[in-house]
Amino acid sequence: THPPAKLPMPTDAPFVGSSWPYALSKHMVEELIAFMAQQPENKDVDFILVRVGATVTDPPDIVHKDGFVDGKEVSWPVEPAKCLPAPAERAAPKLFIEDALCAVAYSDQVDCFVHCAVRAPVVPGVRHIACVAPRLYAADAVPDLVKSWYGDEAAKRCDTSHYDHPSHRHDPIYDLAPAKALGWEPKVDLLASKGL
Repeated sequence: THPPAKLPMPTDAPFVGSSWPYALSKHMVEELIAFMAQQPENKDVDFILVRVGATVTDPPDIVHKDGFVDGKEVSWPVEPAKCLPAPAERAAPKLFIEDALCAVAYSDQVDCFVHCAVRAPVVPGVRHIACVAPRLYAADAVPDLVKSWYGDEAAKRCDTSHYDHPSHRHDPIYDLAPAKALGWEPKVDLLASKGL
């Protein structure tokens, strides 16, 4: 459900329902990995679950590429998140309005996967990390975005107090501490590339 109860979200935030099948499929894979990790034959296996944001091209052109249909590339530019004049379902119906908030550059995504597969210390069990840009890709403040996108009542149910302090205004919507504990940090500041 949207918005989440709290931002930034922990990397192991539970699935709380969604009408979007993609979100359900991600949850199901995480449940499968948790089940596999409990099997005796996997007691020494290190499972790192990476919650990847909306992957975009590295600046200067920030574009989401979604594959090919009939031999033609499906892609669109991704601008920094901004407030809407009315809640999203009325102002700008879109399947995943939060894409800019969790954007990550291709180069950071690849570096994250390589780091997890090759450089991260092996620790048996299941770990969760997020792979998003180092700074929030948003022109407006998170509390304002949540209120604008979901309406006043929904915004009251989402704790965005972390973003009230000026030094946290552009912190990512996912907690990057677990990724940093593995030794990985994103490098591409998408927002800075827009001069913001």
